[in-house]
Amino acid sequence: GTETFVRLVKELPRLAAVFVSGEFSATLVEEVRLVGGRVLVRKPLDIPRVRTAVRYASSAGSLGPGVGGGELLVT
Repeated sequence: GTETFVRLVKELPRLAAVFVSGEFSATLVEEVRLVGGRVLVRKPLDIPRVRTAVRYASSAGSLGPGVGGGELLVT
């Protein structure tokens, strides 16, 4: 989850991640945004949304925890 991502970004600052959740809330959206996440995909998954998420994450990268400036894609 977001805690693991924060630890990984310390080692790999430009790491991009696609967050996936079956329990979707405004709180989760804000948490992912605050840690520097760029994509949050809601379950159930389908191929077009996963493809879009991966493309967006790989082009946007991560700005790291607490760093704004990028839009969070929620799909």
